[in-house]
Amino acid sequence: MVKSLEHIRILDLTSVLAGPFCCHQLVHLGAEVIKVEVPERGDLARQLGADLELNERLMGTSFLAQNAGKRSLTLNLKHEEGRVLFRKLVGTADVVVENFRPGVMDRLGLGFEMLKQVNPQLVYCAISGYGQSQAALLEAALVASVDHGPQAPAIVAAQMAVTCGVSLNNAMGTAVNMLGDVHGGAGEQCLEFLQQIRECTEGGTSLENAVGEAIKAYQRTQGKHLPGFGHRFHKPVDPRTLRLMELLEEAEQNDIVSGDYRRIGMVVQKQLNKGRTTGIAMNIDGATAIIFGELQFAPPLARGLFCLSRSVGILAHAWEQQQQGGRTKVRSPQSLAGTTQGRIPFHPEQHSSTSGSVQTTLPCPRPHPPRSL
Repeated sequence: MVKSLEHIRILDLTSVLAGPFCCHQLVHLGAEVIKVEVPERGDLARQLGADLELNERLMGTSFLAQNAGKRSLTLNLKHEEGRVLFRKLVGTADVVVENFRPGVMDRLGLGFEMLKQVNPQLVYCAISGYGQSQAALLEAALVASVDHGPQAPAIVAAQMAVTCGVSLNNAMGTAVNMLGDVHGGAGEQCLEFLQQIRECTEGGTSLENAVGEAIKAYQRTQGKHLPGFGHRFHKPVDPRTLRLMELLEEAEQNDIVSGDYRRIGMVVQKQLNKGRTTGIAMNIDGATAIIFGELQFAPPLARGLFCLSRSVGILAHAWEQQQQGGRTKVRSPQSLAGTTQGRIPFHPEQHSSTSGSVQTTLPCPRPHPPRSL
């Protein structure tokens, strides 16, 4: 029986699960699949599975299940010799499948535009979680939220913890748990707010009216500060948002995202600044919330992604502080400790023995006159 993909050669550069599984199905359809792996360690799936002995032999059950029936070779694509050999293989192949991070193949000089010059008939398949450009948007949002310097309370807490001898993981745990509704939840609240406006516009309300009503309703119940807009340090503009908005515009022009959330955010910012002499600009929480909305993420994920991103900055600051080697040992405030400094003095004349017991009178702090706060 002739199979549908007989005489078709596929170069499989994928690893772990999605790509290997895809190419494994093509084997069943008759294709000749050549798996190209990194020398020495190969596919990560070689180390995965319930049989530890097979894992040690780099033949884990996860690998075996997804790669049976394929031919195999190793090439180091980071070296020119490996790239030359791969291009020769491409000249004999019909399909290339890869699941590297977006942009990796282009940096290696092996992206589609380069390979089609070797083989104009080549079919090129790139597998990634969100698509090449959507993944770039997500990465930009995560990187932009990593750090806010020593002003961020969570970062300060982690730095203080390590100076007192607390381990890095415990210092990070303390800091991450401080990312509550204000520092961490603002992105989630902003995305919820933007989603409500989008739902109103889908029901037929104009964007201007939907934004105006939403702002009034929020400020009436939650206060005048709208999450995602305004910043006490970055005035009048949060510089981190500028590049993110540029990336969103480019993605919209290339039909990668709809642009609905970006337009809503711009109208919100415009209406917040009506009649004001000092502007209220979108901050990093607002910009990342817009990106998460364009990627169709649920609002709770915005908080989780912020915590994930900011934890990298927390770790960096805590590590830097720890490497400085300083320890902080702070005396109790005078208002709490009274006049006693250092060890409590021992005065034998203040001790008397009664019925075999010792009654001790310790010096007490002098009372302080009341102070107005």
